[in-house]
Amino acid sequence: MSLNLALLIGRLGKDPELRYAASGTSVCKFPIAVDVPKKDKDKQLPDWFNIVAFGKTGENCAQYLTKGREVFIEGQVKTRSYEDKEGNKRYVTEIWASRVQFLGGGKDKEKHADDTLKGDDAADSKVVSGDMTDQTSINNLGRIMHILDKIDGEEAPF
Repeated sequence: MSLNLALLIGRLGKDPELRYAASGTSVCKFPIAVDVPKKDKDKQLPDWFNIVAFGKTGENCAQYLTKGREVFIEGQVKTRSYEDKEGNKRYVTEIWASRVQFLGGGKDKEKHADDTLKGDDAADSKVVSGDMTDQTSINNLGRIMHILDKIDGEEAPF
């Protein structure tokens, strides 16, 4: 059995960039910073992750997210390679988002505080706003909070 699942809560490091693939699919990219608990708070530096969202989810991220906005990301870790301009092979590790949930901060904070985007193409994407009636969102966030409660106060294993 294997599992490739990334669950992240962090803040956007810059505004999302929206582009379109040759096929017409929208591709949105943005970095997020995730705080890592450490004993010495003065030396605490975030871990950075490059997020990629496709289709309608990507378009909505580009429209509503801004630098500093807090988000919950659910997706898969993907590593790909490409050749740079000098012909060198480069590797990139990204999180391909299957779900993006706006948690707060940024512009239009109150209007979009609980928006959820799901899916990796326009057919699977939807926006749920208001009181978070999406039971899956509530269950997933409950599990995450339970895990965070268990490790809260404990020394990080690294």
